[in-house]
Amino acid sequence: MRFLLLFHCPLPPPQCW
Repeated sequence: MRFLLLFHCPLPPPQCW
């Protein structure tokens, strides 16, 4: 699920992690 969140985020914001 962690990789899913990363892929779901269009940008690497601090809240995305």
